[in-house]
Amino acid sequence: MSLPATRNAPSTESDPSSRSVGGGRYSILSALSQGPRAQISLGVAEGAASLDQMVVIKQFHPLAAATGWTQLVPELELASCLDCPDVLRTLDVALQPEACFLVQRYVEGATLRACLDWANTTHTRLPNAAVARILVAILGAVKQADQAAGSAGQRALVHAPIAADDVFVGCDGQVKLLGFKGRRAEALEGRSGARVAIDALLEQHLTPELRAVLARFPRAGSARAHEESDAILQALQRWRSQELVSDGRAELSRMLRHVERRERARQALRAARAFSSLSGPRSHADEVLAAESAPPQSGFRRIGDQLSISNWSGRR
Repeated sequence: MSLPATRNAPSTESDPSSRSVGGGRYSILSALSQGPRAQISLGVAEGAASLDQMVVIKQFHPLAAATGWTQLVPELELASCLDCPDVLRTLDVALQPEACFLVQRYVEGATLRACLDWANTTHTRLPNAAVARILVAILGAVKQADQAAGSAGQRALVHAPIAADDVFVGCDGQVKLLGFKGRRAEALEGRSGARVAIDALLEQHLTPELRAVLARFPRAGSARAHEESDAILQALQRWRSQELVSDGRAELSRMLRHVERRERARQALRAARAFSSLSGPRSHADEVLAAESAPPQSGFRRIGDQLSISNWSGRR
């Protein structure tokens, strides 16, 4: 799942009771973001032996869950039943108004909104291969979710416009949707039509060649599940296989080396310290972190030059 910016994110250090979710099934390592609808945190499941097992926990505020219950239920039900490569996998869901949360697999990267902001700030145009990969992932996720939706409420969520904040680009160049939200959720989170994912891509990052492929794109219904989206998906895939030498993963991976790099590095250090405190006695990881140097280049992939996430296994 996404690692939102930590602006205005509350600290969990001062309140030990806030560090446990789901009756102790998950421990919170650090808060990622706080909004009117939910708090998003980075955590690990009980008994986790490595930071490779990190998850992202979305805890819905009781009032938000109560007022939006009729839409929240199909949202979480759809998330729990989706098992497709273009949607981030949901591992656990709790659907009680007093304790409503969602747990997703952790993937290092940034939202499409953060990528577009970086591109605008640096006056960078995304390569055709990168844009095509993002569009194919969005349309593929919508098609798969439309087929999996089992109720009118779930289908309504799939047909709603997708915000750029809900499209996630991993450091490995993979693109996944974080989930499907209804209009009430978008309004509560302060989303606007200008932030719709595909419209944002169409606005500034299309070359004439790619624009010609998308000439029939239904602008009024961006990323909605209807017949035309399947035709556009097929046209994009044909064009990509015939005209591009890359599938876009390498281009997106290079971009993610710059997008929110320092923020991901800070998150990595906070999570590593919190995980170390859960493991009990002082470990080699504590010694490395105590001698913290420059922020790592790729967040959780490496903490300094000495501590790699893959080396955490067995160091508890």
